[in-house]
Amino acid sequence: MNPRLLTIQAHHDQIAELCDLILQVAQQVGFDETTAYSCSLATAEACENIIHHGYTGEADLPIAMTLNLSEEGSLIIELIDEAPAFNASERPVQPEWSSDDPPVGGLGLQIIHQVMDKVLYKRIGTQNILTMIKHSPQ
Repeated sequence: MNPRLLTIQAHHDQIAELCDLILQVAQQVGFDETTAYSCSLATAEACENIIHHGYTGEADLPIAMTLNLSEEGSLIIELIDEAPAFNASERPVQPEWSSDDPPVGGLGLQIIHQVMDKVLYKRIGTQNILTMIKHSPQ
């Protein structure tokens, strides 16, 4: 698979375009529907964090996504933004909460780390680069 690149503006209504591409590609390369959805969900959560926390709201600023497949068949999702530095690769501490009263919001990083096999971060110049990897189901 050739790498796929898609850039959106940091608007909530544009996140679906990235997620749709992930669903399509993940299923084409053999991921089941649940796993493909998990990759899409992790991307949506990361983009929501970029918009809400990084850019502090919707903005005409870019979120670029590169979608690639490793030689082993792992799906590699790379998100690039120009928000202030934030290392999302550090696994957050699981907050305690009751299933009768779950928290509203604040679980995006938990979701990302639960559904993806590997989460990496680096800062190059003014860019955050978040890499999320889901290993091949084969």
